[in-house]
Order: sequence, then C-alpha cells, then structure tokens
Amino acid sequence: MMANSKNNHFANSTIELSVSCRNLRNRDLASRSDPYCVLYTRARPWNTFYDTELGRTEIIADCLSPAWTRKFTLEYRFSALQPLKFEVMDSDPGEEKEDDFLGLYETTLAELLARGPSRSVVVPLRSKILDGLDMGELIVVCEEVFPGGEDSRMIVKFDFTGEQLLKVGGGGDSGVPGGRVLGRLKASMKRNRTFLEVSRSNEDGTYSLVYRGKPAAPESKIPGTTLWKPVQLPLSRLCNGDPRRPVKIAVLKWKADGQHRLLGTLWSSLEELMRAEGSSSSSSSSSSIYPVLPGTSFKPITLKPNSRLYLERPSSSAEGTSASLTPTLLLRELSISDQAVPSFLDYISGGGTQLHFAVAIDFTASNGHPGDPRSLHRLSNFAQPEDQSTNPNQYEIALQAVGDIIAQYDSLKMYPAFGFGAALPPEFKDPARPTIEPLFHLNYTSTHPYCVNVASILEHYRQTVAAVRFTEPTRLAPVIAHTTAIADRYSTAAADAGKHYFVLLILTDGGVDDLPETVAAIVAASSRPMSIVIVGIGEGDQEQGFYTMQMLDGDDGYQLAVEEGGNGSGGGGRIQKVAERDIVQFVPLKQFIGTDSSPAEVRREELAQEVLAEVPRQVVDYMVARGIRPKNRRRDSAEKKA
Repeated sequence: MMANSKNNHFANSTIELSVSCRNLRNRDLASRSDPYCVLYTRARPWNTFYDTELGRTEIIADCLSPAWTRKFTLEYRFSALQPLKFEVMDSDPGEEKEDDFLGLYETTLAELLARGPSRSVVVPLRSKILDGLDMGELIVVCEEVFPGGEDSRMIVKFDFTGEQLLKVGGGGDSGVPGGRVLGRLKASMKRNRTFLEVSRSNEDGTYSLVYRGKPAAPESKIPGTTLWKPVQLPLSRLCNGDPRRPVKIAVLKWKADGQHRLLGTLWSSLEELMRAEGSSSSSSSSSSIYPVLPGTSFKPITLKPNSRLYLERPSSSAEGTSASLTPTLLLRELSISDQAVPSFLDYISGGGTQLHFAVAIDFTASNGHPGDPRSLHRLSNFAQPEDQSTNPNQYEIALQAVGDIIAQYDSLKMYPAFGFGAALPPEFKDPARPTIEPLFHLNYTSTHPYCVNVASILEHYRQTVAAVRFTEPTRLAPVIAHTTAIADRYSTAAADAGKHYFVLLILTDGGVDDLPETVAAIVAASSRPMSIVIVGIGEGDQEQGFYTMQMLDGDDGYQLAVEEGGNGSGGGGRIQKVAERDIVQFVPLKQFIGTDSSPAEVRREELAQEVLAEVPRQVVDYMVARGIRPKNRRRDSAEKKA
C-alpha cells in the first residue's frame, strides 16, 4: 500500500470561522454584558474534557447581540475527529470574581461544515446547569480559505516521459512476494516499473511530498522508455501559488517490500519548467486524471522542441541501473487549467452531499472461537457481551475509529450493518433461507436493517459474536453487491444526483474465497457513488497474508477488470470491462497497534487517517466525472474565467 499524498488536497483544508450571537442573557446589573467567545478543543479527541484553547475573540462592551471581527482559523482534516466547544463569557475587568458564563455550544468541525445552507449555522446556546434554559443563539459562519487566493485552485498539468532509467531486459524483479499466489493476478505484475514523486520546498529548505504517481512499466514498443500518467496538481499544492518556489521531481523503481529505489532527481521550479525545452502539445480534460468539471480546458504553455531534462543520479546507483545510462525526463506537455478544481468541502458542506456509512464484519471460522483468548473476536466479558467497557478487540477498535469519523457527515443516522460467514441460530434465522448466511443484518431485522449510531452497531456486533456459529467460506461479493444496490436506490433519480455517497467498511481477517465475484462486484460498484475501505484484522491468510486485499486496493498499479463471462482478474483473457475508478482502500490494523500499548490506546487517529485517506478524492472524482457541480459553491465565477 502506498499512501498517496495528492489526496491531501481534498482531505485537508484551511477553515475560517466567524462567530456572532443573538439575544444573550444579561449578567450585569448597571449595564449590559460585555461578551467575548472562547474556542476550545481536546488534545486527545476521544477524551471527555476540553483542555486546549484555540483562541478568543475581542470583547464587545454593552452588547447582547455581538458580532465579533476576530476570526478563528483551523486546519480541517477529513479523517480526524475535531471536537469544538464555543464558550461565551461576560468580561468583568477589575473585579475579583471570575467572568460570568453566558452559554456554550459543543460540536465537531465536520458537523459544522456539513450543516446548514451556505455554511452558516445557527444553534441555541446551552447552560452548564439547566437543560432548556434560553441562553440566546450562536451563529457560526464557516469559510474555506486559500492562502494563494482562488487562482491557486487552478490545476497545473505536466506530462513526462522517462528515458534510460533502467537497463532494457535486466535488473528487475516481478515485485511479487514469493510463495503460491493467484496466477492471473501475478501475471499482471510487470518488471522494472517506475513512478514519479513530486515535492515542494518549505520555508526552512526541506521538502514535503505532494504527489506520488502510479507505477508504470516500460513501453514494449519503445525499449527503455516509460510513459507515466500526467501529473496534475493545484497551484497551491505544487508551489503555494509561487511559480518560482523550488520543486523536486524524483523517479523511483517500485519494489513490493516498499523499499523503492531512487533512480534520479530533477531540481527545478514551475517557472523553470515553463522555460524548459520540450515538445509543444495541446490537452483536453478527457485525459485528465485530476478531477475537473466538464468544460474545463487546459491552456498549453509554448515549449521549445527536442531537449531533455537530465536527472541527478543518487550517489549509490540503484539495482538495475548502469553507469552508461543517463536518466532523463522528456517534458512532453505543460498546461494550466482555466477553471478551479472543486474541493471536497464544496460538495459536502451545507448538506449538499451526505456521506452514508455501512459496515460488514467477518464472522468466519478463521477468526477463532470468541471464547478463545487468541480469537480475533475475543470479548473481554464473553458471558455478558453487552459489557465490553474495557479492552476492546481489533474489530471493535477499527469499527469505532472509522465509524466515529464518517458518522459526523450522516444526518440520517441510519447505518446498514452486516455480517457474513456465520450460521445463525434458529431464533434468528428466516426459515425460508439456508442456515449458513452469505450476508445477514446485525440487528436481525430485514424490514429495517439499520443501526442508529456506532454504539448501536457495537452492541449488535457483540450480541452476534455470542450467538452465532463461525463457519466458512469468506465471501465479499454479496455485501459489496448489496451496498451497491442501496447506493443505486439513492442515486438513480436525476434529482438525487450528487446528494448521497456511501462508504462501505469491511472488517475481515484475510483470504477471499469468491475472488472473481468480488472483483466483478467492485468493478460494478466503481460506477456508483460509493467507496470501499477494508481493514485487515490479525495477520491475514496463513499462506499469503493480506496479498489478495492489497491487489484489490490497486495501489501497486494493478487495475481491476471483468473478463468475458463475468469473472474478474487482471491477468490474461479478453477484458470486458475495467473499473471506472479506484474505489478500494486497504489497511492492515496491525500497523497501528504497538506491542507495548493497550489495544484501547491504539493509534486511532492514525488508523482513521490511513483508512479514509482516499475517500475525499473518490467523492470528487465521482462527482466531476458525471458533471455534478457543488450545490453550495461560493464562487461560480471562478469556474467561468476565460
């Protein structure tokens, strides 16, 4: 798995909060209150107390409906739980007593952004003591800001070809782990694959990664030449809107163990690239790998012909290189878009697009009996499954860490929750269906198979663990197909376009027994408004670990496809249909559990960040591919620039 930093443009944003109040209670006897507002958060998001002050407004004298000019600036992160508490106080300068309390409001940054039209939220302030007491109202206006201005949202696109990177016909390996592997999947892994990384310079002279491309193999028709997909980045991401800021472009050879080999580095800037000598060409949005709305065009920069950009080789040559080689980049195209790229917040803010959360849990026998201390479904209190207040198992950890994030964006609070791979007891089984269920609802209610919150999902999960018999096989296709059908119901009508997007979380311990059907289900889902995130529990399959899951993820360059006849693979055979977009993200949970830490103190924020890293980009990819514009876009004029 290769975490792709280009997704950060969608997952992270700078947010400015403006606050005001109406009809505050007056706490002064001789005059009116002198209010100010303080914003707090929690250093550890899952704590119950607010211990960090983020800032405070100025004091406005003698006013019960203040509009403060001082703003709060926050860094929004999609995959983080960011609790906030607004506390309004009455300043009493020069008095011995503490400032008087006027009201508070608790929320999360994600909930603020997802509520209300035009990112403006009006909520009642509450008392610390009495519920229902009229304390006045708090108005919060949320604005996404761009340090380089709206123009920094334009996209710069450059298309490189690599030459003389590796020896032709040698020095490579397949990049596939040893042992018995799935033949057709292994056939798709090619030798000598390379990829590009782009980094921008920081103020202190260091460099931060802003783009990592997909690995590509050398062209068979042009020996020694590699064609990568065009690199596309917002100007703000590439150079903070400054074309003279240095950038670093590195070429690396892909390795399955993650120890990728540096082949060469180009030190340059956008300004220098615009003067580079490459071949001029035009561009169209149809070949765009960065999401841009229909009608966007790229204006090509005029380039001089037939010259190349030579890479600085590393001090120790990588495997497969030769002293006779001169690693080179040919800049075939450089262009800048005439429209701003939509942001993730453009879609989800103000109730424009709702994210919905579904979960599927693996109850197959390979997890081990829950009464066994080694079981992945071990319950700390197996005799009383509802009492699991301490020492959660890995399934519970992953479910809560990811579910708590997605739940912030779903106002319906109805979460489909499924299990698979278990034999249900007679009191739970529908007599018309077989004993071993490929898919069943955790609440055992087919007429309303929804849980109301993450805590409800956990409760039904624990009851299921104690009630069912773990069996085989492990089949993922039914739950993917079922969630796809739900997404279809919410998106078939033209009026519903862009209103709903589903995230399916699959928790499983490894192997897949219906791989062709699973691939076919993912290919079908790739054209629907949904993403699939898979968390690997435990060590994975005994023979191959999580290799199959990594292939489904596709971060190593493997592209899912369905062959003629409906079976899926990426190997030989006639391809009938290729996945429209990458919708699968896989993360093994074991990477986030330290040997010396309690499972309850697992690195939950890091886990959620990795699991959900690709979702914001996938949402935008889906929307722009269908010409769906944000319903609450602030500046349509930015999309109409000549």
